[in-house]
Amino acid sequence: MTSRIYKPAKILLALICSCLITSSAFALDLDGLDVLENKERVRLGIMRFYSKTYGVPDGMAAGISDFFARILFKADDIMLVERERLDDVASELRLGMSGLVDDKTAAQIGKLAGCEYMLMGAITNLAHGASGGYLPGIGVPFLGGVGVSTQKVKADLDVRVVKVETGEIVFADSASGEAAKSDSSVSLYGVSVSNSEFGGLEGTAILKATAKLAPSIQKALTGRDTLTEKLKAEEKKNKKAVKSSSKDSKEGKSKTKKTSRKTSKKKADTTDEE
Repeated sequence: MTSRIYKPAKILLALICSCLITSSAFALDLDGLDVLENKERVRLGIMRFYSKTYGVPDGMAAGISDFFARILFKADDIMLVERERLDDVASELRLGMSGLVDDKTAAQIGKLAGCEYMLMGAITNLAHGASGGYLPGIGVPFLGGVGVSTQKVKADLDVRVVKVETGEIVFADSASGEAAKSDSSVSLYGVSVSNSEFGGLEGTAILKATAKLAPSIQKALTGRDTLTEKLKAEEKKNKKAVKSSSKDSKEGKSKTKKTSRKTSKKKADTTDEE
């Protein structure tokens, strides 16, 4: 009689244990996955960049921080703190948002703005050239150029990232970007160059340097690099669009020439008849 009473209970207990073991195994499988939805994004603030090179005012260099913001925004594990928030905090502390502030001050601004890390940097070189090399400040009106036609531009950037909690530098690097007249574009990596402080070749060169540094910054802060593949895909897409546009332009010119020849021939035939 007693065994009959406890037999169903034993069966129920066995089923419960089986479910728990299965659930546990399933949970272990999930733990091995890199599920972004369950990961907190790193909160990053970007200070205004400043100039360390002749002919580029700090007000213009500050526009480089926008390039970094637009590129790093593409990383799904980084959350950018709004510039307005950083400006408000700097204003309350009676400080400027210039990258000239030291690491300790940047960390103080970041802490009050709710950042985990602060990105700072400078443009250290912006050289222009035609053939045979580069010369700083040559060929661009706002840099005091002497009217030499610019065929290529080289830009050098230095960056560092400070951890707000400790004030330590967790990342520091530099990169160069080069642009030639042949690859000048209105947009690169999905970022508009024409609307930036630096237009044309200057913007393209700086953006290329930015794209070299951004994936390393992401990896230093999150341990992951998803930006490299994204930027490569967008660069490929951009090149395809430029090639298509160039082809359309050539075909358009060819049609214009043919139309012009036909018109000239008609005029000549009309003149002969008269």
